[in-house]
Amino acid sequence: MSYEDFIANFDECQMCHLQPDGVNQELSNLTNKKNWSVTMYHDAWLKGVTAGGCGNPPNQDLYWRNPQFQVHLAETDATDGHKLCTMMVSLMEKERPDVESKVAVGFDVYQVDSRQRRPLDGKSLPRSALIHREGTGTYQHYREVARRFQLAPGYYVIIPSTFNPHQEADFLLRVYTEKEVESEVMDEHGSPTPPSRPIGDPLEALYRKHAGEDGRMDFRELETFLMDASLTVLEDKISFGKEACRSLLSLMDRNHSGYVTFSEAKDIVRQIKAYTTVFRQFDVNRSNNADAIELETMFRRLGFPVSRTVLASIVRRYGGRDAKIELEDFIVVMCKLVVMYDIFKEKHLKTGGQTDVAHFSRNEFLQYTFC
Repeated sequence: MSYEDFIANFDECQMCHLQPDGVNQELSNLTNKKNWSVTMYHDAWLKGVTAGGCGNPPNQDLYWRNPQFQVHLAETDATDGHKLCTMMVSLMEKERPDVESKVAVGFDVYQVDSRQRRPLDGKSLPRSALIHREGTGTYQHYREVARRFQLAPGYYVIIPSTFNPHQEADFLLRVYTEKEVESEVMDEHGSPTPPSRPIGDPLEALYRKHAGEDGRMDFRELETFLMDASLTVLEDKISFGKEACRSLLSLMDRNHSGYVTFSEAKDIVRQIKAYTTVFRQFDVNRSNNADAIELETMFRRLGFPVSRTVLASIVRRYGGRDAKIELEDFIVVMCKLVVMYDIFKEKHLKTGGQTDVAHFSRNEFLQYTFC
C-alpha cells in the first residue's frame, strides 16, 4: 500500500504493545538483542473506593483515591550518556463482555523524594517533595494508552485514572524498563489498636437482668442487653440484630464458648462506645452512614488502617448501591477485622510464617470463617 492510499483510507494508527517475551522467538537470531523488564499490575477503579477521576474541580480530593503504584528507578540505561532511565507505561482497560467501553483513561507520573509507605493524598508531602513529572495529557476513549519517558533515577508514583470520578472499570498497568526495578502497590498497612474508654459499673445490674442462670449471656441475651445499654450507658440508640450480636460476642469470646461473662460484656460496651464516638465525629449531618473516604479515615483514627482492597471488599458487602455503610454495620466490620487480625497473628506466630503470611489447615480455615 502506498503512503497516499494509507492516508486516504485510514484516520488513525495505533501501536500494539506486546510482552517482551512475545517477540523473543522472532528475535532469537539477533545476538545483540535487548530484553526489557516488565512489571504488571491487575487492578480496578471501584465506585466509592478507588474511582477518583482525573481531579478536575470540584473533585480534587477524590483524585488521590485512585490506585497508586510506586516504582524505584535505580540504574540508568546502559547506552544513555545523559544518565537517564527509560520507562514505558501502558494502561489498558480490560474488556468486559457485558459492558461497552465508554471510559476515557489516562495516568500521571509523580516524582517523590523518598520511598512512600502510604498512598499519596496531596497533603502529607510538602510541594517540594511531590513533583508532577509526566502523564498522558488528554484523556482518551481508547482501550490502551501508552507513553515512553526518560527520567532521572529516583522514586516515582504512577496514578492511573478515568476522566470522570465514580466510573468503574478493570485495568492492566504495565511498566517497561531497561533495567530491573523495584515496584509496589501503594496501600495502607497497620495493626489494630482500638482506643480504650472506661465504662463504670452501672452495667452490672443491667447485666444481671439479662444474663442466664449460669451468669453468662449468649448472643440472644446480648441483643436485649445491648438494647437497654444503648439507652442508658451508651446514650446513643443503636439497634443490633442477631448477626451483629454474634459478631460482637466473637470479639470477646476468646475461649470460643459461645457465651460472654460480665467483664467481657463490659468490654463489648466499651468497644461499641469507642467505635460509635469515632463514627459520630465524621457523621456530622447525623445521616447514620459513611462513604469509603470517611471509612478509611475512621479506620485510621481507630489505629487500624486497612488496605484499599480490603476497603473495597467491605464496601461491596455492606455498602449497597450508594456505597455507604451504616453505624451498626461499621461496628460489625470493626469487630470482624479485629477478630480476624488476632486469628492471623496467632497462626502467623505459631507457624513461623513469613511477613504477612500464615498457614491454615482446611478445617482451621472453615472453623475460623464462623468466628
